[in-house]
Amino acid sequence: MKIRRQLWNREGLDAAVESAADDRYGFKTIAENIAQSVLSLPLDTSNVIGIEGAWGSGKTSLLNLILKSLNQTKDGHTHVLHISPWLSGSSPVEALFLPVATVIQQEMEKRHPPKGLKKLWRKYLLSPEAQQVIEYAQNTSSRVLPLVEYIGQFSRIVNGIAGGIKVFTGTRFAVNQKTTTKLRAEIAQQLVSLDQKFIVVMDDLDRLEPSQIAEVFRLVRAVADLPRFTHILCYDRNIITHAVEHALNVEDGNRYLQKIIQLSFKIPRPETFDLRYEFGKRAADLYEQINHQRPDAAMLDDLAKVSDTYGAALSTPREIHQAMNSLIFLYPGMRDFVYFPDLCLLQLIRVTNPALYDWTEHYLTERVVVETGQGALADGEKELFQQELVTLLKRFRASGASSFLTLAHWIPGINGHDDEHLNLFEPVSEDFRHNQTTGKRLSSVTHWRYYFAFSAPQNVLPSEFFDRLFVLAALPEKESQLSEQLLSKISSEGSMTGTWFEHILSRLTPGLIREHTFEE
Repeated sequence: MKIRRQLWNREGLDAAVESAADDRYGFKTIAENIAQSVLSLPLDTSNVIGIEGAWGSGKTSLLNLILKSLNQTKDGHTHVLHISPWLSGSSPVEALFLPVATVIQQEMEKRHPPKGLKKLWRKYLLSPEAQQVIEYAQNTSSRVLPLVEYIGQFSRIVNGIAGGIKVFTGTRFAVNQKTTTKLRAEIAQQLVSLDQKFIVVMDDLDRLEPSQIAEVFRLVRAVADLPRFTHILCYDRNIITHAVEHALNVEDGNRYLQKIIQLSFKIPRPETFDLRYEFGKRAADLYEQINHQRPDAAMLDDLAKVSDTYGAALSTPREIHQAMNSLIFLYPGMRDFVYFPDLCLLQLIRVTNPALYDWTEHYLTERVVVETGQGALADGEKELFQQELVTLLKRFRASGASSFLTLAHWIPGINGHDDEHLNLFEPVSEDFRHNQTTGKRLSSVTHWRYYFAFSAPQNVLPSEFFDRLFVLAALPEKESQLSEQLLSKISSEGSMTGTWFEHILSRLTPGLIREHTFEE
């Protein structure tokens, strides 16, 4: 149990990179360059930058490194605000403007320290400049909250006050209420005079509901004319454009984004061999951690074949996490019953081509029945399996993974170099069957089910039964115990073709017998 716990990432099953030391895909250099470019942007207007990438491509990892670089290189007048709208119960408008009001309040107190009663009541009173920011947030937010609620939230940020302030009442400022345009102009003037700059970072916009995404863009528009604001938005472009079209009732989400986002950067696809190499390395390391020894040369060769061929279909770092998490979860409990590269093959297929994984389980389920003579396929069933396999392999872009002959190296009974000559459920030799059983391979009729269900097939006796049988046969004093064991199987029905005794006779192949001594 302790070893299993050590295998998991303590930060979570899908934890993003937090430091440069954990960066495996060259994000550190990209993050440093982006941070330098962000800090060099003009301050006269608001800037909006989009970091685009599919789910799992590493947006959060890159963003974490950008934030680290920004915090290391920014000056004392620049404030980095990291907002995660999908984690926050408040609206994005509130999440932004309350910290901005806090910064302005603190800056005003530095320049004009309160005296007398003001000093005593400082934690309950807002400066006029901070009040303007709060009122602007009210005007901008789609859901108008009472000022007392804003003040309460603001107070907790600045001073840790548990409850709201009861000094102010009503839903809006009753005195000197200003238009949004005038407030924006006055806040802009404050930012310039106080020399304050804000970099607002919003991650995982593609996890939001369409209405929440609309709220984020309402926020961006609200500060579009404010100087000294730079927004960095992270999202999957396809998801965001569809959400915008739905929430804002616009025809072209891409054109809408072009109006909001001035600069965009797409997460670069990892170099060709990076992902498959990373998977192969981590898989070999996992094997060593669990078995306390490195894989032997033959296993390393098979692991390399799996990684190079089917690992080529990996497209994002998250897919590696998913495959490795499955191996960490499954392998410790089944390591005595499976061949590790075969298990790696299945997990790669499950992540990159899930329907092929399901097809493989179904095919092996039917194949063991055919192979052991316990049943036959229904009319047309074989042709249906073939049609499905042709379609599924075409989903692999890599030529090696889309080959029937390549798949036949791992899954038995497949023959044919193209669609027209494909045949399934082809018989195999006794030697092949014995070797696969000895090696605990996915193609073994006695071990295949372990790969999917943590248990042996119910209609096939496990290899351990035959090991015990030969031990008894080698000892004359155990002859009666051997006889009882075999006689109990003569009338015992369990195999679909008849008794377990008949099944035992069919399994005593020349290959199995050659492995044992004359006495046995």
